Amino acid sequence: MYRNNDFIKEAASKLDEVSKVSNQVNSNEPHEVLLTVHNTKFLAESRSAVRISMLGLILSQLEELKNNNRNDWKNDE
Repeated sequence: MYRNNDFIKEAASKLDEVSKVSNQVNSNEPHEVLLTVHNTKFLAESRSAVRISMLGLILSQLEELKNNNRNDWKNDE
C-alpha cells in the first residue's frame, strides 16, 4: 500500500467497523486504489483537496449510487 493511500485504507477500515459491510482495498499505484465495498468496485483517486466545482457532481453520484443499491443492501441483511 502506498503511503499516499493510507487515509483511504483507514477510511475503509472505519466503514467496515461502523457499517459492518465488508470491503477490500487494493493498490498498485501511488494515487489510485481499487476499493471493493459490498461487491461493488470503486476506483478511488487520492487528492489533496476536492475542488468546490466537483462537489455537486460527487454528491449527486453518491446519491444515485445509494438509490440504486438500496434494495441490494437490504436484501443481503
